[in-house]
Amino acid sequence: MNSHKPHVEAFVVFAGIAAAVKGLKLIFAGPHEWIYQSVAPALFLAVPAFVLLSRKTDPAVFTGLTKNKILQGIKVGLVCAVVILPLFVVGYWVFHGLILGRKIHFHIGPNVGMIFLRQFFVVAFPEEFLFRGYIQGRLDQRWNSGKSVFGGKVGPALIVAAALFALGHFITKPMLFRFGTFFPALLFGWIKERSGSVAGPILFHALANVTIFILEGSV
Repeated sequence: MNSHKPHVEAFVVFAGIAAAVKGLKLIFAGPHEWIYQSVAPALFLAVPAFVLLSRKTDPAVFTGLTKNKILQGIKVGLVCAVVILPLFVVGYWVFHGLILGRKIHFHIGPNVGMIFLRQFFVVAFPEEFLFRGYIQGRLDQRWNSGKSVFGGKVGPALIVAAALFALGHFITKPMLFRFGTFFPALLFGWIKERSGSVAGPILFHALANVTIFILEGSV
């Protein structure tokens, strides 16, 4: 891969991981799906880390996983969660309860802690490391432009990374609604730009997934 074309490198890495994950999902379906669920997150972490280290680049340059930036990321992620997730819950209640007339019984459940840990370490951390850390970071080296929106740069790198995030979700499970992940991915990308670390999007991503899990179990 040409080091002078970081965007090409990012696309190649995405394509390779997407193909590998799709293959794993097809091979290890059914009772062996746990193998796919274990290997896929490892690929999201190992492949970009290997590519960066092979170029003598510290992954922290792209992920912002340093002490000061992690703390800033957590701060921004929590603020976004406090502001946005309650609005999402209200919107969910209005749509399903008032418009569709369904009975909603909000129930957190005893396993919410374990669900959060799984969403944090198995889903959010690997996905944000790959898409917001490596891919968005590499694309930003090619398209280092954009407009500041509430303190976070929004430009081609963020948008393309979000599109690849949605495409990746569709590839693993080809259903049209999976393209909807493009929109939260824009927010994940903004949190990364605002804080300079993937710690923020990881935290918000995990909290959002747990919120959706609780809501879906309440209808």
